[in-house]
Amino acid sequence: MIVDAAGTAHIVWNEPHNDGPDVTVYCRVPRGATACDVTQRLVPPGASDLSHDADGPKVAALNDSVTILSHRFPQEIPKPGPDRSNDRDTLFLWTSSDGGKTFPDPGIVGVAGTGGGAQAFGKSVDNPFIGTVTNLQTGGVRFTGIAGGSFQPTSALLDPAGLHGRMTVLNGLPSVAYHDTSNTSFVRSWTGNGNVNDPGTWTQPQSFPGFATELTVAGGRLVALD
Repeated sequence: MIVDAAGTAHIVWNEPHNDGPDVTVYCRVPRGATACDVTQRLVPPGASDLSHDADGPKVAALNDSVTILSHRFPQEIPKPGPDRSNDRDTLFLWTSSDGGKTFPDPGIVGVAGTGGGAQAFGKSVDNPFIGTVTNLQTGGVRFTGIAGGSFQPTSALLDPAGLHGRMTVLNGLPSVAYHDTSNTSFVRSWTGNGNVNDPGTWTQPQSFPGFATELTVAGGRLVALD
């Protein structure tokens, strides 16, 4: 869920189906209201009964647009290029330019999971990104920055053994918290220089005791809560 500057809440959830594709449900609740004034039921074109969203959809505000991400698995959908290893992972992006009243068909913007959250970020409003981070996934904690609805096949592997990724944004730059299997948490932040999908452009891990750390921003500072 997000709340925009007008106080309108934008809420999304997954509606699972065993005999068909999962449905991404969007609900808009105006300030002071107690019920949805707009509800959308979104399914990717051509989705089969193998189109499931185990992570659950994520909603983000990208400038004046409402965007919804849904990672679908294991229906095979060919991606650009000769590599077929990621065809069972598909990240869809719906974008509404009218405050959620309508959502045209989604674009395929990557293969990344969204279990650790998704937020808009960017050093400039003229060059916005959407960031996603994996949660519990084989292969560690990965952050993916998506620009302009374009397909993004690569991601920043922040820790090959990390678990339970979570993200927040401070001053336009994303930070990710995660932990290992021995009660130690770590935080890494993008420096703002270079390609956000290159782990070499992120700060070195800062470690501290804790498990399943959550990140937030308070008083213009990054705050880690255990």
